Amino acid sequence: MAFQPVLRFAALSDIHLKDTPTVERTRLAQAIDTAVALCAGDAAFHPVLDAFCVVGDFANRGTETQFQAMKDILDAHLPAETKLILTCAGHDYRFSIEGIQPVRTRVAEIFGIPHNIHTVINGYHFIAMSTGRSNTARFDGFDEEKRAFYRHAIAEAEADHPTRPSFPASASGKNLLWFGKMGYGGFAGHPERASQTGDFFWTFARPDQQSPLH
Repeated sequence: MAFQPVLRFAALSDIHLKDTPTVERTRLAQAIDTAVALCAGDAAFHPVLDAFCVVGDFANRGTETQFQAMKDILDAHLPAETKLILTCAGHDYRFSIEGIQPVRTRVAEIFGIPHNIHTVINGYHFIAMSTGRSNTARFDGFDEEKRAFYRHAIAEAEADHPTRPSFPASASGKNLLWFGKMGYGGFAGHPERASQTGDFFWTFARPDQQSPLH
């Protein structure tokens, strides 16, 4: 029997949108359009882009202008049936002088997305967390609240379907943005996670390389 996909999603990071229209906006729009077209091209088997995952640093300095530019591009290009999964990382917080909470509030207001996300798409669990520690001004890493959120979410995923892969997503340290392999900082010990990893900055910065599509 031929392979029949049951889930399709695209993942990228490090878009670094600026306040003014620059090439990053064009590349983001093209990335979405390409992902949608690749799915639609397989009309016989699941021609839908189920999720679009943005794993940190979508803005260059985290200004409201950059956040709104992201929202405008998503509204113009992302199909209504595609679930948006979006997290913040260091660059998305840089404009804030009051810590991470105003950024979290802005993301919730503009995108309607919380800083911790656990959603089930076609029976597969997606667990996404923005970086940042609530009790400090640090924009990196995870505090115990986020670790507890992850432990609870991955436990729910395992209970729901013990052998089915789940998809954690967040920015890690050392400028690497990982998708699906939180094997550090207490997140290890769950072999059913998807083992896809990568620094999506290079894919997005190199239009000749196709963005990851699963």
